[in-house]
Amino acid sequence: MTVLTPLDAETRSIVDATLERFVDDQYQPAPRLARLRLPAVDYRQHWGALAELGILGTTFPESLGGLGGCAVDVAHTVRVLSRALVLEPLVECAVIAASILAAASDNPDHRKHVDALASGELVTILLGGRPGMGDALRCHARSDAYVLSGALRVVAYAQQADQWLVAARDSARG
Repeated sequence: MTVLTPLDAETRSIVDATLERFVDDQYQPAPRLARLRLPAVDYRQHWGALAELGILGTTFPESLGGLGGCAVDVAHTVRVLSRALVLEPLVECAVIAASILAAASDNPDHRKHVDALASGELVTILLGGRPGMGDALRCHARSDAYVLSGALRVVAYAQQADQWLVAARDSARG
């Protein structure tokens, strides 16, 4: 397991200044409000820009092409971006799903999924895994596939996601 440490002060300063410019350039209140008034909000409008800035790879270790940041760095990033009330699924994808993908090194497609998330090519969202929120997904093996059953509450950004990570209790293994 890779232990992530906070970014050094110089890197943190560069990231903060870059994000401040991004917010000032891309998230003026009137255009943001206009986005929200559309019949369908495009939650990915600035996803590519966040990827180019390296923000989507903040929590990935450097060995996986990320910044090697930790929760403190995520908090700094969210603090800066919260000023603009960004609409992109930063925490849901680049923190929650990214943490799961980074830890799944036993998966043969591990690197491919990490690269796709950090580059902004794919938006990945976690479904399930929130029992206190009413999630009660179960799965069981049937020949060469799994069958899901149960209940799942609405998951923000899931409709526009490219892929889902599904957390379900395996009836055979718990």
